[in-house]
Amino acid sequence: MAIRPRQALYALLRVLAEQRQVEDIDGDEKSTFEALGISTLNARSAILATILLLGIREDRDVSDLNESFITDLIADGPSLGEVSEELAKAMETRSRPLPAAGQTAPRRVAAPPSLAAAPPPPAHVLKAVLYATDRKPVSNARLGLMFSGERANTLHYGECQVSIPRDRKIGGLPQPLLPLQLIASKRRHFLVDSLTPWSRQDFSMRVRDALQSRNSRDLFVFVHGFRTTFKSAVLRTAQLGADLELAGSPILYSWAARGGIDDYLHDGESVRDSADRFQAFLSDLANESGAEQINILAHSMGGQAVCGALKQLGSRGLAASQTRIGYVVLAAPDVDASTYRNAAAAMTQVSTGMTLYSSPRDRALTVSRKFNKSPRVGEQLIVLPGVDTIDASAVGTDFLFGHSYFSSARLLLQDVKGVFAGQAASVRYGLERLTSAEGPYFRVKP
Repeated sequence: MAIRPRQALYALLRVLAEQRQVEDIDGDEKSTFEALGISTLNARSAILATILLLGIREDRDVSDLNESFITDLIADGPSLGEVSEELAKAMETRSRPLPAAGQTAPRRVAAPPSLAAAPPPPAHVLKAVLYATDRKPVSNARLGLMFSGERANTLHYGECQVSIPRDRKIGGLPQPLLPLQLIASKRRHFLVDSLTPWSRQDFSMRVRDALQSRNSRDLFVFVHGFRTTFKSAVLRTAQLGADLELAGSPILYSWAARGGIDDYLHDGESVRDSADRFQAFLSDLANESGAEQINILAHSMGGQAVCGALKQLGSRGLAASQTRIGYVVLAAPDVDASTYRNAAAAMTQVSTGMTLYSSPRDRALTVSRKFNKSPRVGEQLIVLPGVDTIDASAVGTDFLFGHSYFSSARLLLQDVKGVFAGQAASVRYGLERLTSAEGPYFRVKP
């Protein structure tokens, strides 16, 4: 008998409750969904529920399945009857049969202490992410504090502890597929474990103390892009810190993006307004942290804040030795091409080196170009003196927009790691040198 989508998801929640990955579900199907605020489900929900249950049954992480896989699965046309059968199998495998009447369950004999296996390592690790943000603070039931998508016009500082699953692929940022974080699991997902606010003085002191306790005196600052909540930015920063194998804690500079696809105008105003505060933040880091070098990675619209801040520093006649700014990476920047050309000289003046990753396959920037009626840097091949321009067209992109290749493609992560290590583009693996009318550039090998 075919199963309704609501039944499929309800069955999933029941199994997860047995595993204690969600709170116990005491109510019936109707009251459960009313409590969760879920009113409309479709066949896709049933299919996703089946995939997740099969993953649980086989003890596999299926939370980061890409969109193309899901689309192909639906296109192949599994019936809801087939979904029902798979759900039944999954439910059966979660239940242990009871001994027959008159029988007792077999006893387990413990191994001698000397032969006992060592306890397995934790399924997750904790990574600290330091943050500075000009978002407005809001209360949060679980963490106590969180930050919204509205501007505060002042910077707030602190630290987040992020739980990272050990068993994941490089570039992966697995998060629950279902709404309301229903299946959040430290074994499978990135999670913000805690958030601790600090004063600016405490922030500077802790950064300085951390630098003094390790060999490398470099700092890493990540500036996120459009449509990114504070929590998403924290998780992405943790993933980059882990995959780039950075010494110490990565730093997130989070400007007030709302997180909605229809908030493009708001986010554009917010990021430009944040350039002054980002410039002041960089100056404070240089003057108070004791860092030898501050490396910066900016994605998408975050490049506008970085370009604006570095142009301000350049207008003062400062050099890299004074700003302490090391290597600057602009990944798929949603920046006006003319603005970038005008700011490039100042940006190369105040930094040790600059790298630009662009791709004409970036569909998000194609939309941005049409909206802004001006070409975007990240979709073009702009070659300028002092900047290593890298054509990333050959890199596999995310299914919908082709805009997040910098953080999800292993080859690109490895190349960014080489940039921050001071390796010249001419010797980094996977790049080939080409020449355009504007000069030499590099391309990721197909």
